[in-house]
Amino acid sequence: MPMLRLYFLGTLDIRYDGQQLPKPATLKSQSLLAYVALNREHPQPRDRLADLFWGDRPEAKARASLSTALWHIRRCLPEEGLILSDPHMVQFDPQSDLWLDVDEFEDRVSATKRLRWLSAEVRIGR
Repeated sequence: MPMLRLYFLGTLDIRYDGQQLPKPATLKSQSLLAYVALNREHPQPRDRLADLFWGDRPEAKARASLSTALWHIRRCLPEEGLILSDPHMVQFDPQSDLWLDVDEFEDRVSATKRLRWLSAEVRIGR
């Protein structure tokens, strides 16, 4: 099964089955995609997202902007159900086959830290 790959470090790049996909139309929708993908294990309240990304606007306009940004994101993704939402929350499907460069980076940093710790333990003689 093809995997969705999201590259957030550097210039945004979205790939599916080796093919580059278009980016969401606006910088805020791109940032929202990153936010929900990086926090995919937890549903995000719509009012919190609206305030976080459009806090300078009245609530109704902020929520409308959030809906528009989600529409932009969905148009760029290869599968319909990757963005889960209802009137109260938004979540990137935590069960999706997703690879993130940020996760890869964090995994490698953690592995390096563990190796350094083990190396230090060996040198100390524990």
